[in-house]
Amino acid sequence: MAKSLLGIEIGDYSVKLAVTKEARVERIVKRELPDNMVRQGNITSWEAMADFLKNIWKEEKISCKEAAVVLPESLTYVRSVTMPAMTIEQLKVNLPYEFRDYISEEKDKYFYDYAVVEMHRDEDGHPTSMDLMAAAVKKSVIEQYRNLCKRAGLKLVVAAPEAAALQNIVHRVMRRSGKKQDFALLDLAHEAIRLSIFTNGEYDVARNMEPGCSALTGIAAEVFDVDMHIALLHVQKNYQNIWNHDNAVGLYSRIAVEIMRVINFYGFNHPDHSLDKVYYYGGGSKITPLLEEIRGTIEQELISLDHLFESDELVGTQIMESPAAVGITWK
Repeated sequence: MAKSLLGIEIGDYSVKLAVTKEARVERIVKRELPDNMVRQGNITSWEAMADFLKNIWKEEKISCKEAAVVLPESLTYVRSVTMPAMTIEQLKVNLPYEFRDYISEEKDKYFYDYAVVEMHRDEDGHPTSMDLMAAAVKKSVIEQYRNLCKRAGLKLVVAAPEAAALQNIVHRVMRRSGKKQDFALLDLAHEAIRLSIFTNGEYDVARNMEPGCSALTGIAAEVFDVDMHIALLHVQKNYQNIWNHDNAVGLYSRIAVEIMRVINFYGFNHPDHSLDKVYYYGGGSKITPLLEEIRGTIEQELISLDHLFESDELVGTQIMESPAAVGITWK
């Protein structure tokens, strides 16, 4: 019998849990975090976070205890690299040097992992070079997450960057379609907008754009003269049509233009690209005027990310706020 896996994505303001078995998403749970438990992707109290997670799966009666954790971008390095064809043992020796421009500490303090994107061969079929999606993370970070899961009553079996989680989703889509294509996944997140692009279905680049949707919360706080917590509730409920406030409309325009610039820069570097759709998700995906502004600014078709999933893979619509929590459990 196939085992279930619990995907965990910890953001600055919420935790998303996804229980999956094979390709099916059986449950998705989202809970808002207490104030200041996470700051810019960094957990401030590991013990409190572990207890918080434990309470969630107890209250929700989640029986699955094997966990797959999405590592925050701030704690990982992800690169697309091309290396000469080599054995696994040779890769273990050489892969750390691909991060020498990013990591100033001793390379032995990090774990390194990779996924083979494509193997290039000569006319006789012998491997010559290989394209990899490579990642590096501090060993101490993995140990912290392992202890976090243990305290929460879970067993850590997978830990990988968000890019790897999204890559799993893209790969599943391509396996269904049987063809390679370019993908753009747009996270309309709170702190920053993030666009991840996959060339021929393989991770290529990701760009953060500020401000994120938190800027709309700031506008609401100023308009209604309330603190940020109340302002966030006003934004979520579109209180007094705050979504269409003049200052909000100006914000949407700036965000849309920045997204267009990132896509255009990608197109300049990839003149033969097939990027004709952008799939959006994240907390800002409910703000219809923002979506309309983006849709009217970029040349690509703007589509909600749930269209990448088959109906029997989903439970409800919460996938729009937790795709990484699902993707991290897939292969």
